[in-house]
Amino acid sequence: MQYFYDPNTYAYIGESDDDEIITGTLVPPPKVPHGMVAYYEPKQDKWLISQTRDLELMAARNKAILAIKNFSEKTRRMFLYGATTSEIAAWPNKAERARRFLAGTGTDTDTELLAIESQYRGKSETSEQLARLQLEKERYYMKAVALTDGLSKNGIARIKQADSIQIPLILQDLKAEAEKLLKEFF
Repeated sequence: MQYFYDPNTYAYIGESDDDEIITGTLVPPPKVPHGMVAYYEPKQDKWLISQTRDLELMAARNKAILAIKNFSEKTRRMFLYGATTSEIAAWPNKAERARRFLAGTGTDTDTELLAIESQYRGKSETSEQLARLQLEKERYYMKAVALTDGLSKNGIARIKQADSIQIPLILQDLKAEAEKLLKEFF
């Protein structure tokens, strides 16, 4: 039996030649069928079993997937322009309020809250102008999320099927595509 911690993938990896149970980890490991590879994924807090016997390929895939997820998270933060989590949490409510207000179906509270915010923003805007701006921002952010999530999901699916030669090429392709789309977006 081979067993080691791979710092590149942050995974505990063990390989079994028979149906042994891998021991010495943080959570109870599964029984590993003959010829299979098991590895503990701390971020998911569970053991994963794969038919991939090439541990280097598995590590390269995990590293590439982690790079894609980190890039996606970095890109999302870029679109947020430094907004706090409490500000972000309020965005869907503001968009719905703006939508109701502009459709003429807003409540008295909708009208009052838009008037308060537009007054104290100090930008000499009306409630209607603020409502339109909030809907424009919603569309911008949702488009950014769709773009980021689509690229990320596509990249991860491609990496999961790739061999060790294809992985760097896929990452280069994704990076070029992301840079092109981000330039068009901004």
